[in-house]
Amino acid sequence: MAQIGALHEILIALTVEFEEMPRVPSEQRIKVVHVFEGLWYVTAYFGFIEIPDLPTIIREAHNLGCPVEQDKAVYFGLRDKIVPISRGNPVIRWQLSLFAFMFRNSVGASVLFRIPSHQYLEVGRQLEV
Repeated sequence: MAQIGALHEILIALTVEFEEMPRVPSEQRIKVVHVFEGLWYVTAYFGFIEIPDLPTIIREAHNLGCPVEQDKAVYFGLRDKIVPISRGNPVIRWQLSLFAFMFRNSVGASVLFRIPSHQYLEVGRQLEV
């Protein structure tokens, strides 16, 4: 990822919210707030049956005045790794191991949010349960 610099000129704090309706009308899809120079807060709203598309949201934010270019955007995400603790109740350890397996094999954010893989940087951490 050659496009990652030491300090970005524009930062966007992006929140994705899922509503209790099947689809959110396009005119209610996005809210853009200019916090201060170089920092923007974008909220994207999706219905519970919609598949989120973050590059489209970034393009819409650009159309609403946010000075970001979708093809130069770098998305940062967090991916947790579940590590079961070896001590404790054997039944609970079995359930936690199953949960860790299912969590490990779940769909990643880049696929879920349609983010191009060359624009996605994933930061990981281990969580003991």
